[in-house]
Amino acid sequence: MVAHVANDSHLETGLLHNLGGAKGILGLYQQSVQYFEKARALAHERRDQMVEASALNGLVYAYNNLDRYEEAIRCYEQAIPVFRESRERLSEGSAINNLALAYSNLNQFGRAIPYYEQALAIFREIHDQYGECQVLHNWVGVMTH
Repeated sequence: MVAHVANDSHLETGLLHNLGGAKGILGLYQQSVQYFEKARALAHERRDQMVEASALNGLVYAYNNLDRYEEAIRCYEQAIPVFRESRERLSEGSAINNLALAYSNLNQFGRAIPYYEQALAIFREIHDQYGECQVLHNWVGVMTH
């Protein structure tokens, strides 16, 4: 019976995460936040750091679209060490790039640039040209300010 409960919890977390993503796609960002928060809390209870970090990334997407950049930054600061520790370089690079973008959106360009540099190095290391392009695109916005 314990395995069944764990599976139900895992399924519920996945469903909440997917609902958060769907609400975000529909532009319903406040509802997206609610679902991702529930998914994050369940993952935290289960001590599933990767799922929790994934939910934090979902929250960041919603917070950025709600112009709640400080909250997005707090989520990134929690998720990045998990990605780094688990050696999820693509997720780490994406999160660092988005952290830089959040600082850019707050006009804190001096704080953004070192994160752009880190993200670019990661994408080059893993030979991800799409990721490199994303970083450079975001960085150009900083250079024009």
